[in-house]
Amino acid sequence: RRARRLAARAGAALGRPDHARQSDLCPLRFPVSTVGESFMQQPSTSIIGMIVPPAAGLVPEDGARLYPGLPFIASGLGLGSVTPAGYDAVIESVVDHARRLQERGAAAVSLMGTSLSFYRGAAFNTALTEAMREATGLPCTTMSTAVVNGLRSLGLRRVALATAYIDDVNERLAAFMAEEDFVVAGCRSLGITGVDAMARVI
Repeated sequence: RRARRLAARAGAALGRPDHARQSDLCPLRFPVSTVGESFMQQPSTSIIGMIVPPAAGLVPEDGARLYPGLPFIASGLGLGSVTPAGYDAVIESVVDHARRLQERGAAAVSLMGTSLSFYRGAAFNTALTEAMREATGLPCTTMSTAVVNGLRSLGLRRVALATAYIDDVNERLAAFMAEEDFVVAGCRSLGITGVDAMARVI
């Protein structure tokens, strides 16, 4: 119910015609429903599948550092640029990548690349996650959901954003955070659009 309310209010909340259309925020092919929180409630031996932006499909080093001993596999989207146009070119293939990871033995799937899941709004993030779950039968999540859950677990509501994105993507991130009931106090960014350059940001 909350996701449907967000979808109905999204155009007014974003206030920008280039990404305020309901069809952009939550296409009908992605059913909207509440996302479960069972992603990391898997046995320690389970394989975690990661949908990553670069075409090479390499597992990010962060996974092994944070969870040593936990096996990861990855599938690469082939994102061409860290821009809305770049996201549009690959977003329809996310569910297929989730299926491939499930076929390779993943017990849970995460969409990496935060902006891929927030750039069309909170309702779209929810719907895309549910579409992945329905296609695979697995717990699924996104980095946007992880950010929101992490902030809420710390009891935080007012945030400042430091990103590598261009202004358009920053505006969409701020709108997404507002839809999730966070207050954005400010934003500073690096204005990067290259996928390889983004990977080198520390």
